[in-house]
Amino acid sequence: MSNEVRQRADQLCDLGRFDAALQALGPALAVAPQDPGLLLVAARAHLGAERFAAAEDAAVSVLTQDPANQTALLVHGYASLGRQDWLTAESVARHGLSVNATDWRFHALFSRSVATRDRRLAQVAAEQAVSLAPLEPATHRAAAFAYYPPSGLLPMRDELDAAEAALLRALELDPSSTETLNNLGRVKLAKGERADAANLLARAVESDPFDTIPRTNMDIVLRRELVITHFVVAGSCLLAGAIGIPTNIRIALGVAAVISLAWIAWVAHRLRRSVQRNITAYLRNFARADRLGAAWAIGLALCVVAMVVGAAIGPAYIALHLGQAMLIVGVILSWGSRFSRRRRI
Repeated sequence: MSNEVRQRADQLCDLGRFDAALQALGPALAVAPQDPGLLLVAARAHLGAERFAAAEDAAVSVLTQDPANQTALLVHGYASLGRQDWLTAESVARHGLSVNATDWRFHALFSRSVATRDRRLAQVAAEQAVSLAPLEPATHRAAAFAYYPPSGLLPMRDELDAAEAALLRALELDPSSTETLNNLGRVKLAKGERADAANLLARAVESDPFDTIPRTNMDIVLRRELVITHFVVAGSCLLAGAIGIPTNIRIALGVAAVISLAWIAWVAHRLRRSVQRNITAYLRNFARADRLGAAWAIGLALCVVAMVVGAAIGPAYIALHLGQAMLIVGVILSWGSRFSRRRRI
C-alpha cells in the first residue's frame, strides 16, 4: 500500500502538484512516520513547494536511517540553499561528493553553495558538473549561477558573457525552462539590454504563470526604464530652463516636450515589440506591486503634460516650475519606493 501511495505522490510531484502529493502522503505517513520512501517523497514535495525547513526535516529523517542516500542529501542541500544557509549546503555537498564524486548534481550543489563567497571555486565546480553531464540543462544553469550569482559583487563583463553563453546552451537543451528564461533575462538586464530582458521574462511568465520570480524581475525592468525616463525628462526640463529664460521659454519648453515625448514613445515601442502581448498586464502588476513607483510615473507624465501645455498656450514659466516640482516629487517617490521594496524583502 505504501509503495502505491509513494508512486502516486511521486507522479503528482512530477506534475508540480506538491500540495496534492503531500495530501496523498498524509494517511500513509500517519501510519508509518519513519518510512524512508514516504519521507523522501515528502521531502521532495516540500522542496518543490518551497517549504525549505520542512523539506530539510524530512530529508534529515531519511539520512539518520541511511546517511548515504543521495536523493536525501540533494534535497537537504537544496533546502539549505533555499534557507540561505550556505555553510550547511556546502557541508552537505562535500558529503555527497565523498559518497559519489562522479555525480554532477553534487558538483552543481557545491558550486551554488560557495558562489556568494568564492566565485572562482564555484566556477571550477560548475565546469566539473558540465564536463560530467554536458547534456543536462541544470549543469549549464549552475555554471551561469557561478558566473552571476543573485547576490555578491557585480560580475565583470566577461563573467556576464560566460553566464549568458551557459544559459543559451541550457535554453537549447530545454527551450521551455522558466528558470533558464528568467536567469537569462537577469543577465540581459545586467548587460543593459532591457528590451531583450523584457522579452525573456515575458516568455518565462508565459511558461509558468504561477512563478512570481519572473514577474518580480519584469517589475525591475520596468522600474529601470522609469529611472532612465526620469533622467531624460529632467534633462530636457532643465535644458528648457537654461536656454529658454533669456530668450523664448515657450520654444524651449516645446523642444523639451518633443524630446521627452519621443523618448517615451521609443520606450513604449521597444516594450511593445519585446513583450508583444499582455504589456498592460505587466504595467498593472507593476502598479500593484510598487504604488510609489506608479505615482512616480504619473508625476513624470504630468511633468511632460505641463511642458506641452506651457509650450502651446502658456503660461510658460508656471508650466516650467510645475514640471520641475513634479520632478522633485518624483525623486522623493523613487527613494520612498526603493525603501518600501527593501522593507518587503
